[in-house]
Amino acid sequence: MTKTMIIKTTPVSRTRGFTLIEMLVVAALIAIFAGLAVFNIVEQLNREKEKAALAEARSIATAMSFAYDDLGFFPKLCFLRYGVDELKRLITQDSLQADEIEYHGFGNPGLPTMIDKNWGEKYMSGSMPEKYVRMQFGASKEMDWPADPFRTPYVGYFIKIEPPTNNPTGVPIPQWADKFGDKANYFAGIVSYGRNKVPGLSWDFPTPATHNHNNLRLFTGPAPGNDRLFTQKEFPLANPAPHLAILTESTEDLYGAGSTDYTIRDAGSDDKFFEF
Repeated sequence: MTKTMIIKTTPVSRTRGFTLIEMLVVAALIAIFAGLAVFNIVEQLNREKEKAALAEARSIATAMSFAYDDLGFFPKLCFLRYGVDELKRLITQDSLQADEIEYHGFGNPGLPTMIDKNWGEKYMSGSMPEKYVRMQFGASKEMDWPADPFRTPYVGYFIKIEPPTNNPTGVPIPQWADKFGDKANYFAGIVSYGRNKVPGLSWDFPTPATHNHNNLRLFTGPAPGNDRLFTQKEFPLANPAPHLAILTESTEDLYGAGSTDYTIRDAGSDDKFFEF
């Protein structure tokens, strides 16, 4: 009898490699997802900076409110971290004049006495913003000035109501403080201009040359890294819009269609401010 032998064989495993096109598709997908992740991280970081700017503006506004209650005028933001003895030494060492201490640059003969008697102890002690920029003011003075998380100087808006008798239209209108100790009975606030560093507009707003929102910014940088604070006496008034349309959504409200100034209360503005 013949025996039939059955030999069982295991098929050789054959694995197929990736094609070049498949590898490119996978690489492209990885790049897309990585880009989205980075964008989300950056966007979240900017949102956190905006929250921090609002919190810092609130702290500065509170300090300015206390300072005004004590002194009867708004001091420049850079002095809020000094106690009275430190400030007096600074005045002596840097030859600061009275009009260089008041926010808008208005002088008062009794100001040194007011500081000596009424200045509180470090209005911003322990709660000043983490960032500073070098700010010019007065004739040639420079100080470390509190800045927002986007490294833009915080600015103060101190605005009063102009009586109708002083206005040809007979309607009360907002106006910058224009003398020492003016009470900001319309708006007092500390402002961060946000990511785009100008008043109004969203951070990604295209900025064609026709928009003159820079006219409403309360500082300018004559040299890289050095900003100069405008005072009321120095504020550029090439047209009445910066003077009158300080807080409206646009000068269109006052001057009709076609006006192109923008302010901190624009719809969609990236500005952060705290009113007090």
